[in-house]
Amino acid sequence: MSVYAANRLTSIAEDSQFEQEIIEAFADTSRETASLTNYGVIAQLHENDMRMFDAIISADFATVSNSMVLEGAELVAVNEKVENSTAKKIWEKIKSAIKAIKEAILKVARIFRDKILDLIKADKKIVEKYSDAINKNFKPITVKVAAPTKSMIELKIKAEATYKELIADAGNVSTILRGLDDNTPGSGDGANIIKKKMTEEVEDLIKAVSNIDNGQTNTQITADIAKKALDELKGGREIIKVAKDSADKALKVVKAMEKAANEAQSKKSDSPAAGARVYSAVSGTGASVNKAMNTVNNALVKILAANRKIVLAAGRAAKGGVQEAAVLEALFDTSDMYVAEMCEMI
Repeated sequence: MSVYAANRLTSIAEDSQFEQEIIEAFADTSRETASLTNYGVIAQLHENDMRMFDAIISADFATVSNSMVLEGAELVAVNEKVENSTAKKIWEKIKSAIKAIKEAILKVARIFRDKILDLIKADKKIVEKYSDAINKNFKPITVKVAAPTKSMIELKIKAEATYKELIADAGNVSTILRGLDDNTPGSGDGANIIKKKMTEEVEDLIKAVSNIDNGQTNTQITADIAKKALDELKGGREIIKVAKDSADKALKVVKAMEKAANEAQSKKSDSPAAGARVYSAVSGTGASVNKAMNTVNNALVKILAANRKIVLAAGRAAKGGVQEAAVLEALFDTSDMYVAEMCEMI
């Protein structure tokens, strides 16, 4: 490898703002409410991926050029020195990236919790207005409202299964390093295999929770459904619990990748190529964890929004309010917009 390539990689690794940039991209604290769907953290990692791989390719080219000037032992000594320096910077960058992703997960989890608590607090008036009427006077009604078709428990179970798969993928260091010291066709794509598996597993999670409610169809709201929705609107404990569990599992995925990265470094600390593979796997892990968390959080918000509409419809009916379709539709649309704004879904 070359001094030119080493310098380029050093400039990447020594960016003191790297961790803060990732955290701010993942949860933009400069806005009034931080975004839960910002993929800047992933863009940052992939940008570094491309720069790192480009530098390594440039280094290979420069090494050939150097061989015309340097000879024998002198060339070997220079290459070993540069390669060790370059590898060190890559492994440092890996540690920095993993640290930043873990901190971002915790930050997003706190922001989501606060958003939900703010929404629950704001809905206290709705609960106070309709609680007694729903518990005492409510009779089943049929309205054009989207009722949840999946419970939060079902969502939690599916999310846990996905995170379990991601944890297994992240810890598979043998796949990442497979074929590092030989030229077997396809032996160098271990990191890509892991990233592809993670992507597929998260896409499966997305499909599984895509139909959170039954759409805008006529739904019969029974007393049990109305009371359950009212309970959810009162405290939101289950929503916060599921979101926290999702964040905990996301951290376990990153910690599994961290353990694999440390193991890889212990075996190949002097190898820039090994470091580049691990870095690629780390960026793939960050992308998948971010998307999985967003999927779970967004599904929880949709469930809460549906429960809110049920309470509004049931409460108005129990108190003898206007039940005209146009009035309810406008009420439901306004409710959805309010929830979306509170949780920054629009």
